Amino acid sequence: MEMYRTPEYERVFGEKLRLVYSMMPAALVLSVGAAAMLVGVLWPRLDNPSLMLGWLAAYVVVAGICLVFVRAYQRIVSRPVFSRRFYVFLLGGAFSAGLTWGIGGMLMFDADDLVIQSILVAVLSGVTVGAVLVMAPMWSSMLAFVSPMLVLPMGLLLLSWTPLSLPVGLFAVFFLLLLVLLRRYLTDVAENDIRRRLELAAREAEYRLVFEQSPLGVFQFDTSGRIMECNARMEQIIGSDRSRIIGLNIFDDLRDEQFQEAVRLSLTRGDGYYEDVYHSVTADKATPVRAFCTGIRDGNGNIIGGVVMVEDFTERKALEEALRQRAYYDQLTGLPNRSLVNDRLNQGVRRARRDGTALALLYVDLDGFKDINDAWGHDAGDELLADVAERLQAAMRESDTLGRIGGDEFLVVVPDMEDVAAAEVVAERLCRAMDASFEVGGRPVRVSASVGLSLYPRDGDSPEVLLSNADAALYKAKASGTGQWAWYSPELTEAAAERRELETGLRDAVENDEIEVALQPIVSLTDNQVIAYEALARWSHPEAGEIDTGRFIAMAEILGIAARVGEQVYHRAFAWLAENHPEDDVRIAINVAPQQLQEPDFAEWVVRLAGEHGLEPTRIDVEITEEVFMGDPAEPLRQVRKLRHLGIGVSIDDFGTGYSSLGYLRRLPISRLKIDRTFVSRVHERPDNAAIVTTILALARAFDVEVTAEGVETEAEADYLRRAGCPSAQGFLYGYPQIVGREVNRN
Repeated sequence: MEMYRTPEYERVFGEKLRLVYSMMPAALVLSVGAAAMLVGVLWPRLDNPSLMLGWLAAYVVVAGICLVFVRAYQRIVSRPVFSRRFYVFLLGGAFSAGLTWGIGGMLMFDADDLVIQSILVAVLSGVTVGAVLVMAPMWSSMLAFVSPMLVLPMGLLLLSWTPLSLPVGLFAVFFLLLLVLLRRYLTDVAENDIRRRLELAAREAEYRLVFEQSPLGVFQFDTSGRIMECNARMEQIIGSDRSRIIGLNIFDDLRDEQFQEAVRLSLTRGDGYYEDVYHSVTADKATPVRAFCTGIRDGNGNIIGGVVMVEDFTERKALEEALRQRAYYDQLTGLPNRSLVNDRLNQGVRRARRDGTALALLYVDLDGFKDINDAWGHDAGDELLADVAERLQAAMRESDTLGRIGGDEFLVVVPDMEDVAAAEVVAERLCRAMDASFEVGGRPVRVSASVGLSLYPRDGDSPEVLLSNADAALYKAKASGTGQWAWYSPELTEAAAERRELETGLRDAVENDEIEVALQPIVSLTDNQVIAYEALARWSHPEAGEIDTGRFIAMAEILGIAARVGEQVYHRAFAWLAENHPEDDVRIAINVAPQQLQEPDFAEWVVRLAGEHGLEPTRIDVEITEEVFMGDPAEPLRQVRKLRHLGIGVSIDDFGTGYSSLGYLRRLPISRLKIDRTFVSRVHERPDNAAIVTTILALARAFDVEVTAEGVETEAEADYLRRAGCPSAQGFLYGYPQIVGREVNRN
C-alpha cells in the first residue's frame, strides 16, 4: 500500500487517486459491457449458460459497489483526510473486479474448444489493456486488478497443453512480467505528468493571488480593446464591480482620449503611459491615477493583447499638496512663507520690468510683540499672529501677495502700482487694520504695526535691493513711533549698514569673550562706605568705539545672546571680587535677563559659578526688573525662591517703572528694592518725586527689605535720601562705573 511521506507526495498521491477515480465510472461501464458481450458471444457454446448468467450478475454487483465508492469519493474529494480510506477501497474494488473476471475465465474455459479459448484470451487481453490505461497512475491498484484476472484462466491454459493454450498462457505470463517491469516507467510517466499539472496549477493560483491582491489595479484586454479580466483593486479604483467592467471596450466605451491613446500605443509599439484624473464611466467617481500599459506578446513576438496596471495616487496627491503647503506656506497663519513670497516678488519684478510698471514692497513688523510673547507665552503669541494675519489679509487686494517671513514680520508685494499714493494707501490700511483690539486668551490685547516701503524701480531694480531698502524704511518708521509707515530714502542705507555691522560685531565680541565689566560702587548713606558693586556690561566696537549699554543689550536680546553676555560679565565680576575683596563682606550685584530666569537650573548654576571663584552665595545679589513677572511668572518665581534659599540676595531694579503688581512684594522673598533714577533726580526739589520715594521707603519697611537709591548725583539728593531713611545709594556722586583695569570716560 502506498503511504504518505511529505506534503508534496501527499498532493501527488491525492491527484493520482483523483485521476483513477475520475476514469473509473467509464471503465466500469465498459467492463460490464465487455462481460455481457463475452457471455453473449459464448452463450451458444457454453455447457452451463445459467452459471455464466450468475457470474455476469455477480460482476454487475461488484461493479455497482465500485461505483458507489466512486460516488462517495466524488462527494468528499475536497477533503484529503479521506484519501487513505478510498485508496483501500480502490485496492479492494480492483482486486474484487479482477478476481471476478478471473473466476469467469475459469468458468468459461474449455480445454477442447479452441474458439472459446481464443475469444476468452482476446476479451481478457482487452480488459487488461483497458485496466492498464485507467489505473496507470496507481500501479498497485492496476496489479490488484490484473493479477487475479489473468493468473487463474492463464494457469488453466498452461495446464491444458493444447496447441493454443501453451503459447497464450506463456504470453499471459510474459504480459504480467512486462507489466511488473514497466510498472515504474508507467508510474513515473503518470506521476511526472501529475506533478507538472500540479505545479502549473500552483503557479496559476499564485499568479491569480498576486493578480487579485496586487496593490495596483490590473485589467487585461484583447487586441480590439475589450476588457477581459480585472482584479479587486481595479474595482475599488473605478468604483464599480467586475461584472460592469469586463466586456467594456476601451476604444468604444471610455471617454478619456489620452487613456485610449496610451492603450493604442501598447498594442502598436508595446507600451503606453497615462497620468491624469480619470472619470469612471461605470460610476460617478473621479480618481487621480497613473496607468502603465504593456502589450502581451506570443512566442513569435506578436502582440496578442495587453495589460494595464493602474495606480490610484489620491493619497500621493494629497501628500504632495501637504508637502507643497509645508514648503511654501506658513503653518501658523496659512500665508505664503518666505520662499513663496520671494518667488512672487521675483515674478513681480520681472513683469514690472517687462511691462514698464511700478511695484511696491511693504515690510510689516508688529510693535511690542516680544512683550506679549514674554507676558503671556508663545501660545498666546501664536494666536495673536493668526488673528493679525487675517486682518492684514482683509486689507489687501486680490492681486497682492501677503506672506509671513518669520516671527512677527510680514511682506506685502503690491504689483501694478499706478503711483506712489496708491502704495501709501495700502500702508495706511495695514496700519489702521491694527486699531481695534484683539482678543487673546479671553482678554483684550492691542498691538500696532509699523510698515517700511520701497518702490520698483525708484528704490531698487532687484528683489534683494528692494527687500533691504524696505527693511531700512521699517526701522525709520519704528523710530517715528508705533503704528507708523515710512518710505525708503537713500540715507537709510547707511544706517541699516551700520546696524548690521554692529550686530555682526556684537556676535563676534561674544564669541571671542570680549564683553567687559564696569563696576559702580554702592555705598551706605550712613558712613559713605562701599558695601557693594554693581557689575555692568560694556562693549567697545573696534571702529564705532564705546556702544551705549542699553543699545547693545537690546540688540543682544533680539539676537538671542543676552544670556551669554551675562555669563561673561558674571565670570569677570566674580573673579574681580574674589581677588580684591577676599575677606570682607563687600557684595557684587549682577543683572539678570528675563530669559535667564526661565532656565530651570539657573539658581544652581549661579551658586556653582560663585563657588568656582571662592565666593559665598551671601556675597551675590541678583538684580531683576519687574518685567520678569509679566505673563507666566511660574518659573521666575521658582528661581527667585531658589536663589533666596541658596543664600543669594534678590533685588528689584528700577522699582516703580514696570507693570508688575505690588502683590509680588508679598509673594517673593525679595531682599532689596532699587529706586529708579527718575524718582531720585532732584527729589529735594520735586514734591512728586519726593512722594514716590517716601512711599517706596514705607513699603520697604513694611515688607522688611533693604532699599538702594539709584542715580544719586548731588549732595542735596543724598541728604534728602538720608533724612528720609534710605539706607544706601549709588550714582555718579560716589563713583562712575569703572571698567576693570581702566577708568570710564565721564563725558
